Amino acid sequence: WISSHSDVEGNEEADRQAKDAAAGNTSPPQDLPPILRKPIARSITAEKQAFHQELKKTWQERWSNSPRKNKFDQIDPNFPFTKHRRIAEKLNRTQSSLLIQI
Repeated sequence: WISSHSDVEGNEEADRQAKDAAAGNTSPPQDLPPILRKPIARSITAEKQAFHQELKKTWQERWSNSPRKNKFDQIDPNFPFTKHRRIAEKLNRTQSSLLIQI
C-alpha cells in the first residue's frame, strides 16, 4: 500500500463510492447514462463457477435424499470425500458402476 493518493481531493469520496458499488449499492437506473442501464455481462469464468456451484448444490441435495446414502453411511459416514472422488474419476464406466452399486 502506498499513500500516494492521500490528501488528494475527492479520493476518499471515490473510495467510498467504489466500496458502495462493490457491495451492490448502485445508482438508480434512471440516473445512469443509457449505456450503463443494461446488466453487465458476466465473464465465462464467472458463469462456469456459478454453474458448478449450483451443480454441486443440486448433487448434494439429491445425495442427501438418496437411499444409497444410508447404505454408504454404514460403510463410511464421511462420504463424499476428496480422495474417493479422485480415485473414482480414474475408473472406467464398469468399475464406477460397480462401486456405486455397493
